[in-house]
Amino acid sequence: MKRITSFLSAVGDALIAVGVVLGIPLAVFSLLWLIQDGMTTDMGLYLAAASAIWFLANGVGVSLTADLSALTGASEPLALSFTLVPLALTLIIVTIGYRSGRTTVSGRWLWPSWLGVAAVLLGVTAILHSWVGMTGVVQLGATAWVAPVAVYTLSYMVGSLRSEKTDPSASTAEAGHPEAGDDPRERVLLHRGMRAVATRVDQLGSDPEHRGPVIMSPTGLVGRMAATLCMGTVAGAALALTVTFVLHWADMVTLFESLHVDVLGVITVSIGQLLYVPDAVLWAVSWVSGVGFSLGSGSSVTPAGTQTGPIPAIPVLGALPPAELSWGFVALIVPLLAAALTAIAIGPRYARALASVIAPWRVWAVTSVAAVLGGAAALGVLTACAAGSLGIGRYTSVGPDALAVFGVFALEFAVVLLPATAYLLWQRLRELEGMTAVYTNPVHAQDEHPGSPRRPTAPGGQKSV
Repeated sequence: MKRITSFLSAVGDALIAVGVVLGIPLAVFSLLWLIQDGMTTDMGLYLAAASAIWFLANGVGVSLTADLSALTGASEPLALSFTLVPLALTLIIVTIGYRSGRTTVSGRWLWPSWLGVAAVLLGVTAILHSWVGMTGVVQLGATAWVAPVAVYTLSYMVGSLRSEKTDPSASTAEAGHPEAGDDPRERVLLHRGMRAVATRVDQLGSDPEHRGPVIMSPTGLVGRMAATLCMGTVAGAALALTVTFVLHWADMVTLFESLHVDVLGVITVSIGQLLYVPDAVLWAVSWVSGVGFSLGSGSSVTPAGTQTGPIPAIPVLGALPPAELSWGFVALIVPLLAAALTAIAIGPRYARALASVIAPWRVWAVTSVAAVLGGAAALGVLTACAAGSLGIGRYTSVGPDALAVFGVFALEFAVVLLPATAYLLWQRLRELEGMTAVYTNPVHAQDEHPGSPRRPTAPGGQKSV
C-alpha cells in the first residue's frame, strides 16, 4: 500500500512538472488573449504556442511557418527555426523529477515505477503534440515523442537510484544473500558495478594473486573533484555575469525603453528573458574559458573583444562587453581558481587515499586525468545545451562551441590540478617514508615498544651502555 501511494505521488509530481512548465507561458498568452487580442482569436492557438514552448524546454526543435505574402509580397512563406532551449523551464522539469525520485518508497524493483512515470509522460506528450499539430503552422522536431519522456524519466530514475527510502514489507534479503538488505535490485547492481570499477582502478600495478582491500578509495573522489571543478566554474561565471548586469544596467534600461511597449509588453519581455537566464550563465561560462560565444554567423563575443554586427533589441544584450576590452583575459582566472579550490578542498584527502594503494602514481595518473576530463566534459555538455537556433538567417547559429569549451577547460584545469595533486601525493608519501623510517629504526623501535626496559640516561643526555 505504501508503494502504491508513493507511485501515485510520483505520477502527481510528473503532472505538476508539466503543469508548471506549461502554465508559465500559458499565463502570459492568456493575458495577451484577454487584453491585447480582446478574445477574438481562438484560445487553442495560444494553448498550442504554450505547448510548443513546453516541447522546446524538453529539447525538441520547433519550426514556425508563416505566410506573409499579403504583407511583404514574398512568394515563399517565412520559416523560423527555434532550437535554443529555455533552460529555466528545463531546470524546473529536472528538479521536480529528481526530487520525486528521491522521495519514492521503493520495493524489490524500481523499473515498474520508471515505466509508470514514462507512460504518464508519453500520454501528456501525445495530447500536447495533437494540440500543436492542429495549428498547421508549428512543426516539431523528430525527437518530439522521445525527448519529453526521456528528460523527466531520467531525472526521476537518477533520484530513485540515489534515494534511501525502501518499503520494509518488501525486503529483498534472501537466504544466503544478506548483503542485499532492503535495497532495490537496480540500486544494488549499480553500487556493485561502481565498487568493481573503483577496485579495479585502485589496484593498478598490484599482483593479482596478492591483492588486498583498499582502505580508502581515491577513485571514489574523482566524481567529487569533477563536480567541484564544474560547479566552481559555473559559480564564478554567474558572479561575473551579475557584475556585468550591474555595470551595464543603464544600457539595458535604454534598450527596454526603445521597445516602446506597454505594461503587458514589459511583463512578457521580462518573463521571456528570465527563461533564458541559465543560458546566459552558460554563455558566461564559455566566455570565462576564453572561447566565447556567437550571436549569429560571423559574430564572436570573447574576452579579447566583441564583434556582433546588427543584433536584435533584446534588453539583456545591453550587457555585452564592448568591442575593445583590454582587461578581458582576467576572466581566465575563474577556471584556474576553481581548480585551485578543488585541490585545496579535496586534494589532501585524495593524497591520503592514493598513498593507501599499491601503485599510487599509476592510480594518480588515471584518476587525476579522469577528474580533469570529467569536469571539462560536464561543462562542455552544459554549454552544448545553451547553443542552438533563434529564428532565421544568421541567427540560426547562436551560443558557444561546446567542443572547444571542453578542450580549453581540460587544459586550464590540468595546468593547476595535476601539479597540485602530484605535489600533495609526493608530500604524503614522504611523510609515510619518514614514519616508516622512525618505526623501523632499532633504537626508536625499542624506545617506542610498550613494556621494553628503558636504558638509563647518562649526564649530558646520552644513554648508558
